Amino acid sequence: DRLSSQIVNPDTKYDKNVNVNDNKDYNVRKPNADEIKTQKLMVLFQMTYPGAPTVYYGDEAGMWGADDPDERKPMLWADMKFEKEARHPFGLDRPVDANVFDRDLFSYYSRLIHLRLSSPALKRGSFMALPTNDKSNVCAYQRSFERDHAVVILNNSKDDQNIEVPLTNELAGLKWKNVLNSTQISIRQKTLTVQMKGKSGVVLQAKAK
Repeated sequence: DRLSSQIVNPDTKYDKNVNVNDNKDYNVRKPNADEIKTQKLMVLFQMTYPGAPTVYYGDEAGMWGADDPDERKPMLWADMKFEKEARHPFGLDRPVDANVFDRDLFSYYSRLIHLRLSSPALKRGSFMALPTNDKSNVCAYQRSFERDHAVVILNNSKDDQNIEVPLTNELAGLKWKNVLNSTQISIRQKTLTVQMKGKSGVVLQAKAK
């Protein structure tokens, strides 16, 4: 099943009973706005973590679907119109969902892909986890390659949080720029502080002299 539909069906196991032939309780609806926030957070992690990121066709356009044959729907294109999805294969109740190219999601994928391609630290840099409070459902890490550095902070909680991340001596004296959004950051006594919305992330970049 597609990434967004895995988010809609969080209690399923990967590639196990994830199509309607095997699991009639599988929810075939379109993901809602909160679930798209989760997808964006996952893509942010994917594009800033070590390894080669892979995007299944159409995930970036807002496509959703269960396992075979639902994951093989025709590609959504921005310049085409598509019929709404209104029927369930077994006649069960389901909402009427519009098949529309998601320009906002597509733009988000594009920005993150460009960010990764333009950053030596994110493409092939070292990785180091930064201390965070596990109970707050926050993940933070540092990527570094030669003079290029990046710090990524992910708030996987649904709650807005004031997050503090201690920086190494090497990073504390650098001038950081938030390259993903307008979230304000501050650094005091080697501690980076950022007020983050629920299900959101920031990417900070700096270049050593």
